Amino acid sequence: MNPEYLSLSSEITELQALLSNLPEDHLLERMSLESRLESVKTELAALPQDVAPKARLTGGAPAAVVSRQISVPGPPTVAG
Repeated sequence: MNPEYLSLSSEITELQALLSNLPEDHLLERMSLESRLESVKTELAALPQDVAPKARLTGGAPAAVVSRQISVPGPPTVAG
C-alpha cells in the first residue's frame, strides 16, 4: 500500500481521536484540528487509487499433499 496513503490515514485517525477527547469549550483547538482533518481528507481523496493486483490462480500442477504417518508403539510386552 502507498506509504503516503498510510500516513494520511493514520493522521486522520489521530485527529479524530484528538477531537473526540477535546472538550467542546476549547474552540480554537477544535477549529484548528477540524481544519487540519478536512485538509488531510482532501489530500487523501486526491491520491491515486492504487489497488493491489489480485492473486491469479493458474492451471499449473496440482498442489502437493504431504501426509505423515504417526507410529504409536503398542503396550510394552514382557518377555518371559
